[in-house]
Amino acid sequence: MKNLFFLILMLLGTTLANAQWGQFQKTTSAGFISDYSGYNYGFSVDIDGNYAVVGARGANNFTGVAYILYFDGTNWVTQATLKASDGVSDDNFGSAVAIHGNTVAVGAYNDGQQGSVYVFERPSSGWSGNNVNEIAKLTASNPETDEYFGRSLTMGDSVIVIGAYGDNTNRGSVYVFEEPSTGWTSGTQTAKLKSSVEQDYDCFGKSVAIYDTTIVVGAYHDDYSSYTNCGSAYIFTRKNSHWVSTDQYDYKITASDKAADDQFGRSVGIYGNTIVVGAYGKNSDQGVAYVFGFNGTSWIQQGKLIPSNGSSNDYFGISTDIYGDTVVVGSYLHDMSGVTNSGAAYVFYKPSGGWTDINENQILYANDAGEDDDFGISVSVNKDNIGVGAYLSDNDGTDAGSVYWFRYCEPTSATILESACEEYVSPSGNYTWTTSGVYHDTIQNVSGCDSILTINLTINHPTTSTIDVNACDSYVSPSGNYTWVSSGTYNDTIPNSNGCDSIITINLVVQNNDIATTVTQNGATLVSDQNNATSYQWLDCNNNYAEISGATSQSFTATTNGSYAVRITDGYCTDTSLCYEVTMVNTGDIQKDNDIAIYPNPSNGEFNILGDNIQKIEILNFNGEVIKTIDDFENKLINLRQYPAGIYQIKVIQKDKVFVVKLILTEK
Repeated sequence: MKNLFFLILMLLGTTLANAQWGQFQKTTSAGFISDYSGYNYGFSVDIDGNYAVVGARGANNFTGVAYILYFDGTNWVTQATLKASDGVSDDNFGSAVAIHGNTVAVGAYNDGQQGSVYVFERPSSGWSGNNVNEIAKLTASNPETDEYFGRSLTMGDSVIVIGAYGDNTNRGSVYVFEEPSTGWTSGTQTAKLKSSVEQDYDCFGKSVAIYDTTIVVGAYHDDYSSYTNCGSAYIFTRKNSHWVSTDQYDYKITASDKAADDQFGRSVGIYGNTIVVGAYGKNSDQGVAYVFGFNGTSWIQQGKLIPSNGSSNDYFGISTDIYGDTVVVGSYLHDMSGVTNSGAAYVFYKPSGGWTDINENQILYANDAGEDDDFGISVSVNKDNIGVGAYLSDNDGTDAGSVYWFRYCEPTSATILESACEEYVSPSGNYTWTTSGVYHDTIQNVSGCDSILTINLTINHPTTSTIDVNACDSYVSPSGNYTWVSSGTYNDTIPNSNGCDSIITINLVVQNNDIATTVTQNGATLVSDQNNATSYQWLDCNNNYAEISGATSQSFTATTNGSYAVRITDGYCTDTSLCYEVTMVNTGDIQKDNDIAIYPNPSNGEFNILGDNIQKIEILNFNGEVIKTIDDFENKLINLRQYPAGIYQIKVIQKDKVFVVKLILTEK
């Protein structure tokens, strides 16, 4: 068995405010027999309590097989398969099934070209195993060829009712079997029901239903006056402790708006004092179902069940079942959501004021509907479950068949906050919204029922901007998706703060990196070979490339041995030289005069002065003229590279002293 969970059970027609039926599972013949094509699993289905029986009449060249399923509180689980001990091809075992308590009956209407019904009893240890054989086989007391005994079937307490609509030139008859005190192994026919007004081809017994002491028999080709094949249904009641053969029906019911070819009686169902009859030929085979109620004296038509989306050739009424105030009607050739002959089933609830002409409360259909699946060929309902057969679905092979299961469940509701860019597709996929607001949508919850969503929606929008960017050699776009190596105008997109696109126009200027990163070294003096750069910054390589304070000229004279590099910025480009070793700094380079030190001396034009409390420095040429005055000296590098080589005097004025030191400038 293959289970497909949770998804589509759509609510169409009249919207329910309360509980509804939700699809929660699909069962197939897979896993129990090796070949599934043509099985027609789901041609018939019946539920009683937590057990169900499914007929697969096409199995093994229409020998047929039936499946016993048990509902474990969560899923339907296949426990056993049933098989006729004498089954052969074309018997059509499984064309009709019924379950009541521990007893299962399976019809094989073409067994011996006459038909039979096989009876199975649940063992005390429970159902189990494949190909379980019958405990009894029921046949007509006077069988005929093509009688179709077992084509329709129903069960009550210790009673099996079997239709044989082909009996006596298709006039039809119904056989009643009752269980003896010794059990079904010795069960025999106790009654044969017929119509006192029968005619050839009435097909009395095409459908049968039982509730307590009442049997309903459909004769869907019965003629009424000039209405050929308008159909009728006959009602028989048990007069004593046992059923007896009779052709005297208690009641005969027909449609109030009968017409030719309505085929009223193609399906029948009864529960308590309510009978439902399918007339699948009504309105060019669109179909209608009728509800009758017993008023204590006679059965009166109370209303019609009409599909809200019906169309010709839907065959609404091919199957029907009733439990309490709930009626389910199959429409196996309905084109659900445009899928040809996918099929549908309709659920009707008795209105508070009583049955009347109404549309459905809910439409059931397969969540994986395919063409010609014939979903709705069979239906069964009890308090908590609905089973719908789709005997030609192709999930496990062509026409392998399946049954879809629905549970009675409560809709749920939720409120969610959503934001989207420009548009938002609703969770169901049925709506697309482009403006902010409060919206409503419906999806299915885990039980298969409606989950009604209130959506507080915020719609955001894309933004645009323009930026000017200067770059060296290349530029990586803000998104990281592009790298541009030439100047121009470009576009890029990144998310904005609202999650929408931020579309950026980039006016880009790309400068080629032509910086000379070599350095000319002259002893302790390093000179960058890049002239006229925007900026220079000398670095101490031995100190993790730390910037040397004040060393921002093209040249740099080291005061201590070490390794130095220069970082050069020229326009939009920045580059760094290799590290250069300086090992020539020594005390001979430093000229001291008391507390004042000048180094290097001689100098190529850049030198340092060290000393405390220096308030002013004057530099005099060889003529004694002051050529430079420094009033804010803080042990900074002094640059005289613009002056010619020669001997100069450095006048250092401290707070209480004045020193004059000779400086020699060498050729550059």
